[in-house]
Amino acid sequence: MNKRDRIRLIEALLDHLHSPEGPTFAAAEMALDELSFPIIPEYEGGDYFRARLRTSGDSSLLELASLYDIQALPSRSSEDTVQALERFRVFLSFISAHGRYATDIKTRLEHLGFDAFLSHIDTESNTVWQENIERALDSCHALVALLTPGYNESQWTDQEIGWAYGRNIPVIGVRLGLDPYGFIGRLQGVTGEDEEEVVTGVISALKRDGRSAHGVDRSFAYALEASPSFTATRTIYPHIRAIEHWDGDMVDAVERALTQNQWVRDAWYGNSYVAQLLEGILAPHRASPATKRPQ
Repeated sequence: MNKRDRIRLIEALLDHLHSPEGPTFAAAEMALDELSFPIIPEYEGGDYFRARLRTSGDSSLLELASLYDIQALPSRSSEDTVQALERFRVFLSFISAHGRYATDIKTRLEHLGFDAFLSHIDTESNTVWQENIERALDSCHALVALLTPGYNESQWTDQEIGWAYGRNIPVIGVRLGLDPYGFIGRLQGVTGEDEEEVVTGVISALKRDGRSAHGVDRSFAYALEASPSFTATRTIYPHIRAIEHWDGDMVDAVERALTQNQWVRDAWYGNSYVAQLLEGILAPHRASPATKRPQ
């Protein structure tokens, strides 16, 4: 989904959620929770639904639109390719017995600007879900396999990995009681004591891969622009600081964060304003030939 269509869809969903004919607050919140929309930690005011929608992935927005029968998007054009997407798309491959863990990983990734898709099929065939999974496999930038006991017994998970290898995109195995096997057996695999360490390991692996490193950094820039709280800004900032290669879109996104987002403009990190720290980061890139816009 390109940025213009994403904005239009969010606004259409917000109009419905806030309208007298829309769901009650409790019903809307339940829908967001069930569809794995990010939970905003220490939410600090403003439009609660807007904050949750802005930090969600495209797949969650489309599922919510389908639930409320909202048609706000044009049909996908041939120019709307994977390369045009602004959020790095991760396909999370898992088995249903560990769906809650997968949902937590999805939420943590989306807080950092990723668009994470959960493969809900495990052993039962369902034509609609299968088509959704195929579209997600065709459009994702990387696949993350949550290798829990029983993962290799599913009739779907190995096919998902094979699909990703066929597209030559990064495949990251997370060791959660099962060692990498088959095509991913040559990889050491990501480990972690908890979900936060796992997400950190996945991001590190993607940053080491030349096919995904720049896309990951772009996601951080857009996550900062959409930051819904001071806490979120402080979580995202270290990733912004670690970016080595900037492009014009990333500079523009961080510039907008500085001028239009109070949760970025007024946030502190350590003993300094985040805005001051970002100004120092952006300064050498504003006039860089690699990021300067043509006149």
